[in-house]
Amino acid sequence: MPKKGGKKQQQQAAQSRPPAEADLEEIDDDDHTTQQEQQEEEEAPKHDKSKQDLARVNAGDDQDMGSESASQAAATQLKRNKQRAEEAARRQKELASVKVKEEDIDLIAEQMETTKKQAEQVLRENKGSLKDALKALLVR
Repeated sequence: MPKKGGKKQQQQAAQSRPPAEADLEEIDDDDHTTQQEQQEEEEAPKHDKSKQDLARVNAGDDQDMGSESASQAAATQLKRNKQRAEEAARRQKELASVKVKEEDIDLIAEQMETTKKQAEQVLRENKGSLKDALKALLVR
């Protein structure tokens, strides 16, 4: 003879259990994302939207990116590239003005088993100091 309320207790126990992972994996028909993915997006910190942005771009949903913002981004990138090129040119000019001895270049190239061009570059970066140049090569 079955216990009184046995079926009712089983139903209550099933309702009180946390949902199984399989339940979280049910696909939402609207946007083809799982409930678990939606939950992860909601729990993501407000400052870390890059994952969501990447997912939107990969999904082809680039409604937020207008042509104006894209052209602004391109202009900003061009400006940064120009600044980097100017900085690199200024740095090369600065390094070219450093006097280095040919014998120091040969010594570094031979002892550190590197090219003369690399040896000269390291010497120039270390203001012609043989000691500092050798230290820099050992640390690399």
